Amino acid sequence: MNLSDFQPVLKELEKLMGESRYAQQLNNMFNKAYSLHNLSQATRFLINDLFSKDGLVILDGNDKRLKTSFVPVMKKDIINQSYYSLLSLQSQKLAKKYHHQAHVREVNFFKLTQDARVRITSPISHEDIQSQPQCFSPNVLMRPLYQESILPNLAYVGGGAEVAYWMQLKSLFKSENIPFPILALRNSALLVSSSQQNKMEQLAV
Repeated sequence: MNLSDFQPVLKELEKLMGESRYAQQLNNMFNKAYSLHNLSQATRFLINDLFSKDGLVILDGNDKRLKTSFVPVMKKDIINQSYYSLLSLQSQKLAKKYHHQAHVREVNFFKLTQDARVRITSPISHEDIQSQPQCFSPNVLMRPLYQESILPNLAYVGGGAEVAYWMQLKSLFKSENIPFPILALRNSALLVSSSQQNKMEQLAV
């Protein structure tokens, strides 16, 4: 995502942040980050600046070398639609006792162009995938498989919606012989105003 028209957002953010010393530090950080060429570069810069003292390792998931390792899965999904029935069946089983979060599609990848991320609806050749794997981006159902194939985890900590769509993927992980991590629901908080609190008490919610 190109950031050439992002300056108005930064100006609005500066107004919201105020003029404290910490606000100025954050605004300087945001301005440096979002003056870069695209959103990926900006995000990596921002995360690195925030956690530079913690030894955080940041990977570019769109690096061609990493995407090349995922080419066999890309071909199975994009060319053969091999995962559609598997994902559909798992989602149907889940729906009997729990709602499925993500919509299952026959092809679960997008094609990246210079200006857009476009859902694939027409045939793609083996050669295109093999030669330019960095031009294909996994959707919400395929991204966890990609993540875990690069950096396997013992556990995945996510919000309610994230845990819900990960639950749709267990059979997919099994089919690719990739270890499925323990799913852990993260702590969440809800901010409630005094008027909302009063209404909740009146309604006995």
